[in-house]
Amino acid sequence: MNNSVLASIDHQAASRSIARYGFGLFPEAISPSALAAMQAEARARLADAVLAEDAKGELRYRAHLTSLGPYALGFLRDPALTGLLTRHFGGEYSLSEEISCLTRYDAHSHLGAHLDTPAERCAVTILVYLEADGPDPDGQETGLVLHVYGKERDSVANPRLTIPTVAGSIVLGRGSEIWHERPALAPGESVVAITGCYGRSDR
Repeated sequence: MNNSVLASIDHQAASRSIARYGFGLFPEAISPSALAAMQAEARARLADAVLAEDAKGELRYRAHLTSLGPYALGFLRDPALTGLLTRHFGGEYSLSEEISCLTRYDAHSHLGAHLDTPAERCAVTILVYLEADGPDPDGQETGLVLHVYGKERDSVANPRLTIPTVAGSIVLGRGSEIWHERPALAPGESVVAITGCYGRSDR
């Protein structure tokens, strides 16, 4: 990896959002070369992705999942990425590869309101959006968003923050502390995303 994995990004807006909501968006933060490489790797790996679904459990979800490839893992371990975590959350972090993954959401795919677990292996989370397509991403029924709630389960009824899903963008969040959710995608919508979970490495 080199120093070009990230584009020039605005830290101030994300810092304010993280301080207030526990999650922050870095729009178009991935460099074009890094994004293209991860997109190509993801398309190859998702050809064998497994549909994971649970419509009755406490956490309801539907999506295609697979493990991360070497380029994605290198991206998540790059000092530019781990430096973002240190800058915005304090401390030092290391990737928990075994609970990080590549996901494809298609129409009707979703990930219900949840906290990331185990908390010690996922103290903070990075979402890397590789692809995001849909006929009306600004529509009221779109699933091309991430709903962020509060620390209490009762907060799930009303999102405190809604983050758009845009290819090339990165989201940082205290996923093990703040409830969050991806609503069902509408017909014609799709998302390919990397989820990276990080534990504290300085404790």
